[in-house]
Amino acid sequence: MDNLRTMLKIRVKGDYLSLSTYSRDYRSPGDFRLHENKLIDLEQRSRAIGRDTASYLALRRYPGPDGKELLQLSFSWLKRERNGRLSGKEVEFTVPYHTFKDSLRKSCEHPGEYQNMLSHREHGKIRIEFRCHRNLKDAVSNPHIRRKLGRFLGKIFLWPGNRTICFYDDMEPCSFGFFEETVSGYRVCGAMILHGKENPKRAYYSIHT
Repeated sequence: MDNLRTMLKIRVKGDYLSLSTYSRDYRSPGDFRLHENKLIDLEQRSRAIGRDTASYLALRRYPGPDGKELLQLSFSWLKRERNGRLSGKEVEFTVPYHTFKDSLRKSCEHPGEYQNMLSHREHGKIRIEFRCHRNLKDAVSNPHIRRKLGRFLGKIFLWPGNRTICFYDDMEPCSFGFFEETVSGYRVCGAMILHGKENPKRAYYSIHT
């Protein structure tokens, strides 16, 4: 199995879906039981969160770069130690949504049998969304600033894994606030500020967190 990929094993048992994960460096301590109502939430709202004992699973359905839907699964495999403290590991990956649904169908046709699928291969790319209009329009209308914006995004936002970075208008012209959006909430946030905007040829962007 690819060292960078995770295997997801699922099977349907009554009203529940059992899921477990396997990779080169981690094997889930058991099955996560997800009620079928969460799959309805996923289909209707594109996201769902389930809990099984101390562990959690967040799911998010979204369109991939090619337009085909992906399913992001974020497991928090937790267990309570004898001293009362929680320990565990976070496992996050994506699978093609149509493959996930096919596996559900096959599991219903063959009760008790596990269906296996490998995680979507990651290439270090992220999804960037501009949820703004004014500052983006001003930035791209100037060819010098447009090139600087494109180069800066390609140079700085190369974080590994499947991520969505959302940008919104900052008070400074041609500048943006941003946050990393995940199924479990917001993580990294900050601002991408354009300095020296009076001289677009020498202006430059920098990150402020």
